[in-house]
Amino acid sequence: MKTTDYKLRFTFTEPLLATCSGNKELHEEFIASKCPTTEGIAEELESLPEALEKAMTVFPLTDNKAFLWDYQVRGYIKESLGVFKRIGTLPKELKAYKKIADDTLFVRPRQIFLLNPEGKPLNPPFQVLQRPLRGQTAQGERIALASSQQVPAGTRIEFTLVTLLDISEVLNDLLVYGEFKGLGQWRNGGWGRFKAEQIA
Repeated sequence: MKTTDYKLRFTFTEPLLATCSGNKELHEEFIASKCPTTEGIAEELESLPEALEKAMTVFPLTDNKAFLWDYQVRGYIKESLGVFKRIGTLPKELKAYKKIADDTLFVRPRQIFLLNPEGKPLNPPFQVLQRPLRGQTAQGERIALASSQQVPAGTRIEFTLVTLLDISEVLNDLLVYGEFKGLGQWRNGGWGRFKAEQIA
């Protein structure tokens, strides 16, 4: 089987907010349960630190080093392909982008460590951002507080995108789109934007 590997670096130009639930029961039921193996579920649950509060989103840890899961980066890629489809810039052979991304685009390694500008892994404690969440309900508008761990601008990740399909036509768009809409919580508000580069 022929594959193409792209070694990529994302350097965050805005702080990145964590996305994993600090409530282990909630994470197990709605996130980790989608893992294909029981070992994967256990691995995800073991990586969650104790949150200051259950409503907080946190960065998973291994050996006290913070990381992102591979599926969080794949989620960014799928979301970007969906945008390109809506604005009409997606090549015809990628129109079924969700299935194509699931079946032909892979991110390695599974744990992608968050690195400081010198390339060293980030360790807790992390700053916490607290913000209001507004929602419309049958009883009217409701406001709740959400809390997320954050890492500063200048943080970076490095990973390999493995493809079974030629994506060279959209690769540059995938990399540039991160300057407008990034990764993590509250990315619609500009958090988690990044500059991407191909490093090999």
